[in-house]
Amino acid sequence: MNSSIYLSAAILSTLLSCSVAFQTFPHRFIVPHRAFTVPSRTSLRSTIDDYAIFASAESCISDDECSVEQAENLMSDVLSIQASCVVSTSPSPICGEALLTSELIVGLRGKIKREIEGNTFIGKTAADFEELAQYTFQDASGTIDPMSVLAPLRIEYIGSLIFLALLIHEQVANPQLEPFTMQEWGWGIRDGYAMDMIGHHMGLGF
Repeated sequence: MNSSIYLSAAILSTLLSCSVAFQTFPHRFIVPHRAFTVPSRTSLRSTIDDYAIFASAESCISDDECSVEQAENLMSDVLSIQASCVVSTSPSPICGEALLTSELIVGLRGKIKREIEGNTFIGKTAADFEELAQYTFQDASGTIDPMSVLAPLRIEYIGSLIFLALLIHEQVANPQLEPFTMQEWGWGIRDGYAMDMIGHHMGLGF
């Protein structure tokens, strides 16, 4: 009798355990945590550097003391920023300044071109006069060599030098006279309109 009771109790306990094991419970959905992204110190520094480069480039365009080398370096930096804006998945805020970027590139290219052209003429003129001095003076005594001075090519150099000296003297003596700069005279001689400049200058009182 007792054996039957124990057997029945064991069977009932087993059935209850199975019932609990197979009972369904509602699923627990895990909501992913969305972390707030703080701009990195490197990103902030990069943005500040970009704006500093743009400010330097804008200043260089109108600054006579900004050298060709500085202008070339700044243009390289601006082009690098522009390239980063195209390929970057998280572009800098400065990438929204597309018009300003184009204006800076055009301005820097123009400045570089003007400076190189001016330096080329000045360098050629300096070399010509250095050659003139080399052949005009005797190496041994350091005195003027009459034969070299009388050479047709040397006379042309000396005549040009004297004429430019007279023009500069006239411009200093006559404040009302609007002067041509040495660079403008150089361009006139190089491009063939120096005689027009002379005529204009003489018409103003020289």
